[in-house]
Amino acid sequence: MSFKIYFADQGQGLIFKRTDGIMSSADLANAIVGFLRESKRDLPAVRYLYIDYSEVDKLRINMGDVMRFVEVAKIIASENSSLIVAICAPQFDNYCITKMWEVHLPDDFGWITHVFRDQGEAKAWVNKTVQENLSFS
Repeated sequence: MSFKIYFADQGQGLIFKRTDGIMSSADLANAIVGFLRESKRDLPAVRYLYIDYSEVDKLRINMGDVMRFVEVAKIIASENSSLIVAICAPQFDNYCITKMWEVHLPDDFGWITHVFRDQGEAKAWVNKTVQENLSFS
């Protein structure tokens, strides 16, 4: 199970990429907790978050997990309430799960979010929304 979580574009972006196989809610939670433990202080400067599930065969996340990740997003929003979030989930089931997370965010949340099935479209949307030519590296 491999995760890459790193800052991009001189700290303006945060990239979360799962690079293989099946991902459970515990995998995702452990990755987020580990990242927050080491980098929470850097979150206020981040303008965009790009989550890439293009190499994930299956997200093993149920509706209860989705709601827990909504709560995790609220914790992150307490550090940065104006994130632009793009999620790339090409596989149909993964797309549906991430859309469930997106639609359960509160209306007054503050983040601008969108779930895509295509990496190019996701990155183009982030560039347009941030209004910069980002490298994602």
